[in-house]
Amino acid sequence: MSEAKHVLHDPKAWLLAEGMRATARACRPYTGYGTPSDRLVIDRCKRGHRQSGSVLIFTRDEGMHSSGWWKNPDYEQCWHLSISFVDPETLELAPHDHAAAARWCELFFKHNRRLLWIEPPYSPTGVKHNVWHYRLFVDPTFTVPLLPRGDGDPAKETQRW
Repeated sequence: MSEAKHVLHDPKAWLLAEGMRATARACRPYTGYGTPSDRLVIDRCKRGHRQSGSVLIFTRDEGMHSSGWWKNPDYEQCWHLSISFVDPETLELAPHDHAAAARWCELFFKHNRRLLWIEPPYSPTGVKHNVWHYRLFVDPTFTVPLLPRGDGDPAKETQRW
């Protein structure tokens, strides 16, 4: 059975996503500076889905524009889902399963999936683990989703559904 089918047919996948959403809401925002506090946020917001081999990190990010990561000032905060995969039996790194990732995005972002900003692996660690990033940019209250309008940085290749 493919990883996507495992996510589609596992009722615990929905519970995992809901629990991770609650954890991200309760945690302090992730800033991307690599501080010990950021590391704690990542550790607290990371989970695995054994059946599909999915490795998931779901955070509430802020400071992405003011830190210089994004040029567009609308992109100061977002809900951020990072997904990579391992072989469920050996736990060795596995190729990215885009179908399973799409299902996870449905579970995490629901009807806002069409608004996601999607990035392939970027950092050396992300490339090594083939980590893809799915961001839902939001207003300062983290409640109103924003439609991505482009960042103005051609070095960052992105895509949308």
